[in-house]
Amino acid sequence: MLRAAGIPFAVVTAEAEELVEGMAPGELALENARRKCGAAHLPPVQCPSFILAADTVVVVGEEVLGKPADATEAAAMLRRLSGREHEVISGVALSRRGEARAGAAGAADAEEPRGAARADAASASVSAPVSVAEAARTRVTFTRLSEPWIEAYLDSGEWQGKAGAYAIQGRAGLFVEGIAGEYSNVVGLPLRLLAKLFADLGFDVTARRWILSSEV
Repeated sequence: MLRAAGIPFAVVTAEAEELVEGMAPGELALENARRKCGAAHLPPVQCPSFILAADTVVVVGEEVLGKPADATEAAAMLRRLSGREHEVISGVALSRRGEARAGAAGAADAEEPRGAARADAASASVSAPVSVAEAARTRVTFTRLSEPWIEAYLDSGEWQGKAGAYAIQGRAGLFVEGIAGEYSNVVGLPLRLLAKLFADLGFDVTARRWILSSEV
């Protein structure tokens, strides 16, 4: 989404300890996202920028399915999901670095306001917090998976590093009978929620501009 919006970005490593239990699923995803966001170290920048982190869990019944350690665990997860509904919860944390002002140059800069508002916007400040976090929830129903389907999916390797042992944007899309909620959340980054969080921090990703204090 960021690339499509014309906003440059870089991937950085965050050495954060992820929790796997001890909280309700939604709080668990949020806490892990906050930890990743807080652990990310960016090089010095001359302009306002953002740090984005996310964590996704799959919940079936009362059980939280994280990322499988191996193919055996992945097979067990897929059998657990077979022929039933589950919930995908993604926690998203977003923080802003630097003083946000309309017209400021930099990674999250937008086109300058047109017409008479241009000069005023150059020095107008943005009224927004510096850090926000929320969770998105989507319900997904799987068809009944045969053992040959499960074995073929394991052979594909798509399950590796995926909560619930599947990637809906890949071959596992064939497993889905129904979905209620945001599709991109199941992929791992809920775009509608992300746009809201950017707006909460004072940046409109659709218009690619800072939201002025006077507009709030």
